[in-house]
Amino acid sequence: MRPNIGVIGCGSIAKFHFDALEKAGVCVVHVSDINETAGKPYAARFGARFSQDYEKLIADPEVSAVFVLTNSKYHKEICLSALQAKKDIVCEKTMMNDAQESFLIANEVKKENVLFLLHI
Repeated sequence: MRPNIGVIGCGSIAKFHFDALEKAGVCVVHVSDINETAGKPYAARFGARFSQDYEKLIADPEVSAVFVLTNSKYHKEICLSALQAKKDIVCEKTMMNDAQESFLIANEVKKENVLFLLHI
């Protein structure tokens, strides 16, 4: 089954992810960023929905996997939300703020039985 990707965070690192997703022919269905100016062009490029609230992206039933490309201080909150929604996750480095948060996420990944990939 081909995943439908949602991308959260459209800052400078996002360009490399979007270029790779396009090259791989991946289906990006939803893009989210608090900055419309940063996010809307990527949504248009893929014919995807756009929202400023990442929770709308996570709640989108069409999204099966989430790319978390925000500042790492937001990774724990976003990843926990995606895990609760049983979405697979690709998380940009740095994974979390500390080892305790990393162990929390690792345990939740095991519990929810989803994929979690750390992009480094």
